Amino acid sequence: MLVGRDAEVASAAAALSEPGLVVVAGGPGIGRSTVGYAAAHRCGRPLYAGGGLVTLRHVPYLPLSRAIRAPLPPDDRPLAVEAVRARLGGGVLLLDDLQWADHATLDLLAELATYLPVLAAVRIPAPLAGPAMQRLRAASRLWLDLAPLGDAEAAALVRDVAPTLPDHTVTSLVAVGDGNPAVLTALARTGSDSANPPPSIAALVAELPQDERTALAALGLLARPTASALLGRGAAGLLERGLLADLGGGILAPRERVVAEVAAGVLPPEQRAAMHRRLAELVADDGEAARHLAAAGEAASAAIRATEAAQRATSLDARADYLTLAAAQEPTDARRLAAARAALDAGRTDAAAALLEGMAAEAAILRAGVAIQQADPAAARDLLRTVRPRTAQERADHAVASVQAETALDPTAACVLAEQALTEAPTSALLAAYGEAMRRAGRADWDQPLRQATTDPDRATALAAGATLVAGLREHLRTEEAGTLAAELTERAARDAAYSWELNFTAELLWSRLHHDGATEEVVARGSRLTDHSLPAPAARLLTATIGLARGDGGALAAARAGLTVADRLTGWVEAELAWLDADPAGAEAVATTLLHDPPDLAATLAAITCWWSGGKPVETALPEPAARALRAVRDGDFTGAAAAWDGVMLREQIRALLGAAEAPAGDAGAVEALLRAETLADEAGLAVLLGRARRALRRHGVNRRPTRAGETALSAREYEVMALVADGQSSRRIADRLGLTTNTVETYVRSAMGKLGAKTRTEAAVRAGELAAR
Repeated sequence: MLVGRDAEVASAAAALSEPGLVVVAGGPGIGRSTVGYAAAHRCGRPLYAGGGLVTLRHVPYLPLSRAIRAPLPPDDRPLAVEAVRARLGGGVLLLDDLQWADHATLDLLAELATYLPVLAAVRIPAPLAGPAMQRLRAASRLWLDLAPLGDAEAAALVRDVAPTLPDHTVTSLVAVGDGNPAVLTALARTGSDSANPPPSIAALVAELPQDERTALAALGLLARPTASALLGRGAAGLLERGLLADLGGGILAPRERVVAEVAAGVLPPEQRAAMHRRLAELVADDGEAARHLAAAGEAASAAIRATEAAQRATSLDARADYLTLAAAQEPTDARRLAAARAALDAGRTDAAAALLEGMAAEAAILRAGVAIQQADPAAARDLLRTVRPRTAQERADHAVASVQAETALDPTAACVLAEQALTEAPTSALLAAYGEAMRRAGRADWDQPLRQATTDPDRATALAAGATLVAGLREHLRTEEAGTLAAELTERAARDAAYSWELNFTAELLWSRLHHDGATEEVVARGSRLTDHSLPAPAARLLTATIGLARGDGGALAAARAGLTVADRLTGWVEAELAWLDADPAGAEAVATTLLHDPPDLAATLAAITCWWSGGKPVETALPEPAARALRAVRDGDFTGAAAAWDGVMLREQIRALLGAAEAPAGDAGAVEALLRAETLADEAGLAVLLGRARRALRRHGVNRRPTRAGETALSAREYEVMALVADGQSSRRIADRLGLTTNTVETYVRSAMGKLGAKTRTEAAVRAGELAAR
């Protein structure tokens, strides 16, 4: 029942009109859920509601699964986001009792809120504190702290619940209710047939028969709806008194949770422990049973049940939670090591470090793993030197960690370490680490160990090795190989339903398609569709750079700059290139110079080329082939040779090398031939800026290559409007939403504009439309 919360409901409903996170916070019984449901209903959108459960907070994505009534993939974050988005459509997501949510749900919340209106109800104070609470506040668009009701509002609530209560009773309930809606409702409902209702929730509970008190306390300890059979004989009486709600199917829940919590809280400690032990016997879930045993003080039994739950866990997050619980109950070195290893596997570096704190040398391997994840390879190496592994598993883990740490410090030494270890245990993880060390050391055959690791029967190991291999091929400008392998791995990941890996390999494939084939239009269209969805961080970084460069080369420089929303070395290089394309060589060189380092990564390699074209200054660094060969040819004035070095590697660099011939004396036959070749390649690929430069250079050499523009037929006002949005980088779907059209209608306008302007791609048409509009 909602009384005295109109302003809060209105504020929350307004904030839920578009994607974003709204948080309603307050103490037990203050009305968080009531305000949340009322705000969500006021929006007029479909409502999907779920919530956290204290005894099941180890279950990955439980609140979200309860909301959408479907399981979510436990270890594939982008796929989980897309599953929730697909189920919700235009609805509102309401997550109650977020303080009991699992790690995976909390980590996903901010990302979900970029796509969906999300309302979360959080109890304050609660275990959700510190960094988690700070992240929640930072992600929220609106944070509502609910205050107690005023006396007038409290009295109105009591009268709504129990209209027959005399005024003096209403006044007394208001005095003891402290403005808490749940307390006032429970007291008023229970006292509606009596002139003297109980003066407090504790008194209400004390007046109940023993069976009913026991059933209510059990609900308080379970902190979730449960089967009536689990509550025993007291359930029927609680239903008759209106203290329980029948959810159907024999499932009961307290009408006011605070009443069940008080019933559990007033139990003497020994009775509460006995009830927790009894509940541990009755519940089916090992993790839930472990929490009850822990609450009962049965540490050894709790640790055993939590470990058994970990063995059956379906996700890395759940396994880490279970083993951490076991280690908290029995903090032996063995349990702490197991929990730390699980925490590392789940990406919880800080949690792993805390578990390992103060442990002896046997924890050094895991502590080294923490140091590696924290980008401190020197500390990792020092730790690894202090321990002698005893078991086969320790030896394997020690070898991989040693190679990974040494790779960042001395790749040649890392290769030696790996070669020694491979004679004892040639695991795929070690092969992958060896391949990366070889690549960093400049070994020609670095890819062979990685290719072998990609054949491992374990899907996760094989795909991880494949990702390292494709990225390495890209770094070494082996564009065609990288694209071919990325295409194969994309199909493999799709067959295995490995969504995140599929997105990573698709991003690699689009980078290859852009540079090998000049597929600017495909990259922008397909890449933009992907960026409308949740992406793993590596895919997001690479796609941002790829789409930005494709838009810039297509002439949509403003849209390209606006799309560089992810900071990364590769996007930094794209920023430099956009400056060069925008006829700002000094700006391009200034940005590119900041990216140079030795030995070079891909961004440094490409930045060295940008520096040359921007300022004509040689870069003293060891570039990989073919970049080194192309740059030598350019310095010697052999632009055709430089273009040949880029053939099949980076089409835009091939064209740029040919454009260097523009500086030859007017009418030079070789220069004209090179520029005509540049014009053809740029025209076929839709590289509008390079095409314009090729044609301007040809005119300086006496060759008029002004493009035919279908008579430069004027566009309609709507066509200009649509093409302006295309120039801003908007997809057809987004343009349709903005203009109130269908996607098919937008595509019709785009095709019409392309035909009128004689453009081969939508980006080229947008650029030409902008030129016409400016006249």
